[in-house]
Amino acid sequence: MRNRHSIQRKITLLSALLFLFPICVQASEQVSDEHEADRKALLKLLAVVETAINKNEISTLLPYLDENVVITHQNAHVARGKEEVVSYNEKMTKGPDAVIKKLTTTATNGGPAYFHGDDVAIGYGTAVDHVVLKSGMEFILDVAWSATLIKKDGVWMAAAIHFSTNVMDNAILNKARGLAWWTGGIGILLGLMFGWFLRSRKRS
Repeated sequence: MRNRHSIQRKITLLSALLFLFPICVQASEQVSDEHEADRKALLKLLAVVETAINKNEISTLLPYLDENVVITHQNAHVARGKEEVVSYNEKMTKGPDAVIKKLTTTATNGGPAYFHGDDVAIGYGTAVDHVVLKSGMEFILDVAWSATLIKKDGVWMAAAIHFSTNVMDNAILNKARGLAWWTGGIGILLGLMFGWFLRSRKRS
């Protein structure tokens, strides 16, 4: 009899657990998806940034930048505010002394954004930049980025963006090293030829 009651209690307990499990899972999913709509908005913003860079149409990005936005570029230049962002882009890509002929990027989200309350989020990730300079030099840069985002009037916008490149190993540095070896080799060759020429003249 005791065994029968024990078995019945176990069956009852198991039934209760099976009933509560879906409820617990659903509650857990609801908690984890608390910022689901915000995350979708931030991914859309990332796509807007990528498109604006690829088409070199910074004007399409301006509505998503805070008035006091701070952007730190790979060359350590800091643009403060929308006007500086626009002027720096013009200088680098469209002005008479423009350095960049074409720049395209493929941006990747590094993971779920970190939220601080409902109106502040930190995003991060990587990007691969294809850069063509006016000089004709062309290279690929691996870039890391992070962004502080704020929500104003229901719209997420960037308050700060930081881009960085590995200063110890990047395409520009590697090309410079290759050029140094190349020019150094030419210098050695010319030196040997000049020495041979001087010795020949002395013998004659």
